[in-house]
Amino acid sequence: MFVHTESSAGGRPFGLYYRSFSGHLSHPSSNIPQMKLLRVMNLRPNSDRSYELKRVDLLVQLRYLAVDRMPKPLVGNFVNLEFLIIDSYETIYIPLVILKLVKLRHVKIKESAEFEEDCYSCQTTNLRSLSDIWINNDKDVEILRCSPHLRKLKCYYYDDKLFPDLCSLTDLQILNLSFSTYFIGDLTKVNFSSTIKNLTLSDLGLPWEEMSTIGRLPNLHVLKLAFHAFVGEEWETRDGEFQELRVLELWLNDVIKQWITCSEHFPQLQSLLVNQCINLEEIPSEIGDIPTLQKIEVYNSGYEVYKLVVQIEQEQRENGNEELEVITNNELNMEDLIGTAGDEGNERDKEKIQIK
Repeated sequence: MFVHTESSAGGRPFGLYYRSFSGHLSHPSSNIPQMKLLRVMNLRPNSDRSYELKRVDLLVQLRYLAVDRMPKPLVGNFVNLEFLIIDSYETIYIPLVILKLVKLRHVKIKESAEFEEDCYSCQTTNLRSLSDIWINNDKDVEILRCSPHLRKLKCYYYDDKLFPDLCSLTDLQILNLSFSTYFIGDLTKVNFSSTIKNLTLSDLGLPWEEMSTIGRLPNLHVLKLAFHAFVGEEWETRDGEFQELRVLELWLNDVIKQWITCSEHFPQLQSLLVNQCINLEEIPSEIGDIPTLQKIEVYNSGYEVYKLVVQIEQEQRENGNEELEVITNNELNMEDLIGTAGDEGNERDKEKIQIK
């Protein structure tokens, strides 16, 4: 049975037949003992106050637990726990006992988390996903290496001179990596697991010349570059790179001015997004020649970029490509953009260019 309550006044759950609970508990210390067979608990704070999770150690059948604080020192009793979700405005410290839970597969800390000082590398864990964890030193990297089955990792890295070596995570498919400041260490140490399919990077401050390290990843399908992940005025792509890339997103980079590429460099690209690259002079017209391209989105960018994406769409219409969709939040007059593209009266194109 599933029980959902919107407020602490909405009736108290009783009986061992409950398997799922979502809501508030007025008196956790008295309610919890009557829910011993509970498998799913989404426990939300009551009146903006966190719960003291007293007696929660009785819930040994829990598979899923969502709370707003780390329920230690009782987490060691959750021998069947598979999902742990913690939504907190404070930094959460992950104890060693968490890593020793044999059945735990997914840990999601909303905001930020760190390994406790006395946490150390241990026996192999069965974690499949982990976020949002701060990696402060090599010891923390070693702890991650104890989870070779990780498929999804979102982490923040503190050391600006040492790049985290995660290549031993041979099952890793989704990586979201942010630096606290620009990386100034040995560029030859910058590496990623060849298994990565979805990569998000921010604040690394790498020169565009180092993009080949990413471009050569054989399984990369999604690449999101945000907050000066790469810096420099010019990005020129190279032959043989990004051969499997489907999605490319450029966010919040006011440094890049020129992007030099051709359709052969992104042969599988389906979606391109450019957001707040305010000094980018143009999106290469060759992008429109990619046969798989379905959508171009441009937000908060210069007039020339808006004008060029409209031209790309117009050229594709003339070549018989009716599938390409252009989406912008341009505040300029729509007729000006359409007219610049060479067809002021075309109502079909006015409908296709969506203003958000």
